[in-house]
Amino acid sequence: MRIHILMVVGLLYIGLVPALAENVTSDSRITYTTQTAPCPMTENAQVNVNFNSQETDLAQIKTIMNDKLKEIEALAKEAGVEQFDLQSMNYSIYANNPGGCNCSSEGGVHLMYQLSGNMSFNTQPSGKATDLMILLNKKGYTSGLNVNMFRQCR
Repeated sequence: MRIHILMVVGLLYIGLVPALAENVTSDSRITYTTQTAPCPMTENAQVNVNFNSQETDLAQIKTIMNDKLKEIEALAKEAGVEQFDLQSMNYSIYANNPGGCNCSSEGGVHLMYQLSGNMSFNTQPSGKATDLMILLNKKGYTSGLNVNMFRQCR
């Protein structure tokens, strides 16, 4: 009995795959439609960018973050991203005290700060998100891509 059920499910799957593949379009936004679907799928891409650096001047952290944002926006433009919206920006700062010493600039040993940051952007067209990731990785950023698809009938 179990084998018969698996065979029926397998035959249904084999019959559905070609039917779904015929309905896929290939423009910059992937749209999946079926004959019974009332509206097309909408695709959104969110690019996440992570970075780490060693800094010596704590007062310059805001400037450093703004410079990184400008650089990432320029890379998005270079990648052909038309709509690029910052969704979130996070950063953490840790003091790296080497060897537990009482470090100061007067003693010749400078206290270093570890800056870890993350920025998240929504991008359109979503097909350009991977091009942006390539440029980000070439510049030393770590990046990730999250794509979601949904139906939004109007």
